[in-house]
Amino acid sequence: VGSYTYYIAGFKDMGNSRCTKLLNDRVNFTVNKIPSANVSVPTEACINAPVPFSATSTENVQISWDYGDGTQLEFGPNRSHRFVSSGRFTVTTTVLNKTTGCINSYRNDIEIQDIPTPDFTIDGLLDFNTTLCDNDRVRIAMVNQELGTTYNWYINDVLQSPFIPNFNLSLLGGNKTIRLEAVTSAGCFASIEKTIKVAIPTAKIESVNEVCNRSDLAMKFTSGINVDQFQWQIIGNGVDTRSTNPAVYPVNEPSGTNFLTLNLELTTKEGCVNNISKSIRVKQVLAGFFAPSEVCLNDTVFITSNTNNVQDVRYEFGDGQVSSSKKQVLKHLYKSPGTYTIKQFVSNQAENCSDQLQKQITVNPLPKAKGGTFEVCIDQIDTLSASGGSSYSWSPDTLLAVPFGANVRFSAIGDSIGNSYTYKVAVFNLKGCRDTATVVANIVGLDSTIILPNLFDTLIVKGDSFTTQLPEYPGLIYNWTPKAKFSCSDCPNQTVEVFTQQEFAVEVTDIFGCTNQATDYILRVDATKYSLDV
Repeated sequence: VGSYTYYIAGFKDMGNSRCTKLLNDRVNFTVNKIPSANVSVPTEACINAPVPFSATSTENVQISWDYGDGTQLEFGPNRSHRFVSSGRFTVTTTVLNKTTGCINSYRNDIEIQDIPTPDFTIDGLLDFNTTLCDNDRVRIAMVNQELGTTYNWYINDVLQSPFIPNFNLSLLGGNKTIRLEAVTSAGCFASIEKTIKVAIPTAKIESVNEVCNRSDLAMKFTSGINVDQFQWQIIGNGVDTRSTNPAVYPVNEPSGTNFLTLNLELTTKEGCVNNISKSIRVKQVLAGFFAPSEVCLNDTVFITSNTNNVQDVRYEFGDGQVSSSKKQVLKHLYKSPGTYTIKQFVSNQAENCSDQLQKQITVNPLPKAKGGTFEVCIDQIDTLSASGGSSYSWSPDTLLAVPFGANVRFSAIGDSIGNSYTYKVAVFNLKGCRDTATVVANIVGLDSTIILPNLFDTLIVKGDSFTTQLPEYPGLIYNWTPKAKFSCSDCPNQTVEVFTQQEFAVEVTDIFGCTNQATDYILRVDATKYSLDV
């Protein structure tokens, strides 16, 4: 670079000798510097996106741009150009010095990248329009993964890291918006977004937070969304269900159950299920008592209290009598048989709860026991009787074969006339109620001093009359056999005509039917017979 002078010499060929003539001529010229510029061309850019180009120079230059894509030249130090096709292009920047006319060119390659086309399938479908349930899972799979492109998943605008092309997605929590973003090395960006609709039935449970035991719990839900069907579940000591809205549940839990779980199961028309639960405190103010279901008249009824968390208590016994006693064990006596209802009322003002319980009790009538007095002949076995019940127990069991039953066998064998025995008989009816009766057994018999003479065989003429000769004792009964022969069958002395050999017998008893036994020539009252041989 600089100023230069060129001298011009001329020569003429003179044959064999060279003649030289210096022309006194010269040319002056200047060599100028090639223009330069600071050219900025991106190495890569996106299709259809404005690409900035710039060239700066301290010289008086003109800048022209040839983008290598067949479009017209553009002039100016700063330009923006859109490439409508992808590929590698050579951008030529020409710098012209306006003063010297010198030109310089710069060549830079630029890669124009296509916009990425991310896409993915949901359960194998590019177009997924099915409404799913909250507890479902789907398979998300990316398609057309391009080299040199960076991808990111977003679920409901939350970046999922690290990136994996395929994954399973739980739909818990509701609708899921899935976005796949792609960016090339040139910053070419694209995204695709798809929403999975999740049908979650929802509602608001409206009920009290606490309830008195043995009262009604009102249940209701409002603001139902996507609800096609529903069912209440009341979970306490057991499980109960209701299928109406509103609904009522009679609370009746044991004393140890202090909470109920109120569960509302909601179902959409797609079959999606959602459960909403609420805990209900059970205020355990409980009436409770033990009493027999049956008693006998005149029995004391013991009522044992088994209340829980009560401050006041009141009893009604069903016979007009009441009590406010807080004793654990109460006593009550019913004055007549019948069926009565025992009611217990309890309350707790602090809990604002009350309760009541009732039980029936039957007071059974007593049996009407009946005994009596019995005369038993000496040396005989007889029957003593009682009545009025279904079972009997005799006490003491002296001289009794078996001390049970309405009729018992009593033995006076070997006893003595004049002895008397008293028995207490416990008489029970079919309900086990008891009454007592007294049975007396008196030992009776003929006076041992009463004797009858022995009758000897008598010989008379056929057809004559024969007269018996027996002493007559007051109160004795004479039973002759055969009766047809006598004019008076129960008189002590009889007259009878005898035509054939015949025996006559007499049995002497007292008013109790007791007889005397004959020993030698003494005829005792117990079945003495007199024989007459004619």
